[in-house]
Amino acid sequence: MPQPTAPLPASGRLASASRRLLRQSGLVLAAGWTLLGAQPPANQPAARAEGFLDRRTVTFTAPTEACESYYETFRTRTWRIGVTTPAALDGLLAALPLTEAHRLALLNPTWRSAHPEGGFEIRPTDDFLRSLAPGERAALYALLARWEANKPERWPLVFADAAALRRLQKSGRPPEVLRQVEAWAYPFAGGLAFSDFSLLAATFPDRAMLVGFLQDASASVGLLPRLKLRHALSVGSALAYWTVDNNNSFAQPMLEALLQAETDEGIELTTIFPGAMRVLAHDITPDQVRRDFSLRSLVISAGLSGGPQLFDEIGDFEPWFHRNFTRVSAPFRFGDVLVLERPAGLPVRYACAYIADDLAFAKDPVGLGLWGFLPLDEILRRNPHFAGGTWTAYRRRDLAAGTAGAGARFQTGAPGPWGVLRSAALELDPPERWLDLANIFQPQPWEFTGGDWSRVEALLRRCQLTPAQLDALRNPAIRSTRPNGRIVLAVPARLRLELSAASRTLLYDELGSRGNNPSHYIPLVLPDDAALERAGLNPALREALHRISYVRHGRRCLSDTDLLEPYLTDPREARRLKSLLLGAPALQAELSRESLAYRREVIAYWKKSDGRTPAALLGWFEHSPDLEAIDLINFLPELPQQVLNTFPETVARERTNCYWTSFNFFARQPDNRFLSSALAGPNGQQLILEELRRAYHPVDPPYQFGDIVCYMDTRPDGYGIIHMMNYIADDVVLTKNGLSALAPTVFMRLSDVGWRYPTTFQLGMGVFRRNPAPAAP
Repeated sequence: MPQPTAPLPASGRLASASRRLLRQSGLVLAAGWTLLGAQPPANQPAARAEGFLDRRTVTFTAPTEACESYYETFRTRTWRIGVTTPAALDGLLAALPLTEAHRLALLNPTWRSAHPEGGFEIRPTDDFLRSLAPGERAALYALLARWEANKPERWPLVFADAAALRRLQKSGRPPEVLRQVEAWAYPFAGGLAFSDFSLLAATFPDRAMLVGFLQDASASVGLLPRLKLRHALSVGSALAYWTVDNNNSFAQPMLEALLQAETDEGIELTTIFPGAMRVLAHDITPDQVRRDFSLRSLVISAGLSGGPQLFDEIGDFEPWFHRNFTRVSAPFRFGDVLVLERPAGLPVRYACAYIADDLAFAKDPVGLGLWGFLPLDEILRRNPHFAGGTWTAYRRRDLAAGTAGAGARFQTGAPGPWGVLRSAALELDPPERWLDLANIFQPQPWEFTGGDWSRVEALLRRCQLTPAQLDALRNPAIRSTRPNGRIVLAVPARLRLELSAASRTLLYDELGSRGNNPSHYIPLVLPDDAALERAGLNPALREALHRISYVRHGRRCLSDTDLLEPYLTDPREARRLKSLLLGAPALQAELSRESLAYRREVIAYWKKSDGRTPAALLGWFEHSPDLEAIDLINFLPELPQQVLNTFPETVARERTNCYWTSFNFFARQPDNRFLSSALAGPNGQQLILEELRRAYHPVDPPYQFGDIVCYMDTRPDGYGIIHMMNYIADDVVLTKNGLSALAPTVFMRLSDVGWRYPTTFQLGMGVFRRNPAPAAP
């Protein structure tokens, strides 16, 4: 398919993952982790509500890009002073154990310059920095850490002890480097702290050597927890704990899959995190190196249970936090925000997210520290300014009154410019007349690009096929070549039925790497065994379903639906199977009465709707005291309001798809250039991309009602736009999923939509907003 001339911009939670995927080869390389061979515990763990965390010890190092950023940022030294006069600074210095010469040097007017934002800057000389005694250095840097611009003083490089520092000696690195680091470090209860990198940069100008030193110096031992749910008290207790009483839908599919798995190996804990937090794990970006992360640690920690919050400015965070979180006492639970309470004079504020036991998801509070899992006591020992600190816990207000597992059917989100939403999961069952239209039993050929049979045969050999299967696929009678040069195999049903699980997975992942095999590119996702049991399918049909399905990204996928037809006993069972495979998960989303507290913002947010005005809708609450919530269908424009939660009645009349639905969200008259029939040719993707460039522009959070959210194949030679949907509010989107024209249009959580697209590659995400209408002449 034609590709865009430049990559489409990505934004939002999944976008950060795609940007990072394109920037570096993967998390392991980015974080530089090395497994140290930890063994699982010898004794059987006791059953707990959340299950068991098997802690693996790992050594992490900062990525090279972060070390380069550190070098560029801190090779020169400037101290920001927040007081407004030299006399005020002199008063602060008088309380420090400084020599008179050092105190007067810091008051030297030739070192000082005014700062545009108030206060002033001091540029100390290298000779002054070298002359400080360890006690002077520690006291002075504790004072400088009051002001967030002094990042090397707030978040110094830290070594467990002098021996740990000496272990950094490597061939080709002058011993003088380590001797100088030790001489210019200052001791604290947790080891040695080092803030004077500018001295090293001036003394040893070999950039590559110093960047390598920084990478070695950043190495720290951390934890890589694996969650094992077999040791949970119950399925319900485990799901309730890790999904925060079903308020975090991103976690549930993986948890349910783990609960049903035959293995007790568990999963890495980050796999059940929101995407924005998952991509932080065991990493630090160059931008994070340059900036203070005090407030950012609060924002990120609140995201674990608070859902995706988007702020125009970081300053918007604190009012939101105080409205939505309340202080709680132990026992803590997953998603609680732990804020560092400091004794008098401690300059740094900091927060982390509680996980379980004594673990938190936290930014290692040192220079070049990564995000990851740390024991709470270890965090307090890692930074010289944390000594004497304690933890205070905060929990979302809508969770504070209940215990894990006590969630109601409706889950209430945090306030935003849209108001306050509440939502509940639904499963839409297709009507019987619709099921008769859905022919899922058409065999799908295998199509290979390139037109070179020798390459196709080499691919088939890599997929662990038996000699007999390879011979059958070499049969010229099943092979044809299309005008575009692609080779097509009409594979016999018996051969596909007899594929081993390993061969099917390998082969179908290859077939699914390109959009010319749609049933492999975006296969059906099978429901769990309990749903299969409830469907009342005969045993032979259930066994066939298991035999021909395959696993991709933890999901059981199905591409060969035609192979199931011989196992059907009657038309009624055929309908039950179609309903099972084509049923649509959806979301009942409503605006709650609490939204009246944000009336002005709510009216402004929903004003694009062409239906009832937001002001009139909010008036329903004012005139109906018993009304708890209003369904979001009332806020939609006319076209999506008509199609929401409905299955098209005829294929011929409505060859609609996700592109048609998304582009026509606000349309008074639909633009039918994006119907499936119009996009079927080789220029279909080009038409979509041209429309995005012509009438839309990419946007970053916060998103607005009606913005188009695109899932993209981010590979350089990828398919292009795989799926489109419209942003509604909070984490809710309007989406028409899958490849079938018969799929309904529904509300879903954005994190749940991705579950329906088990591609063989990393999905990227971009968000686009319609350009403003030109002003009238």
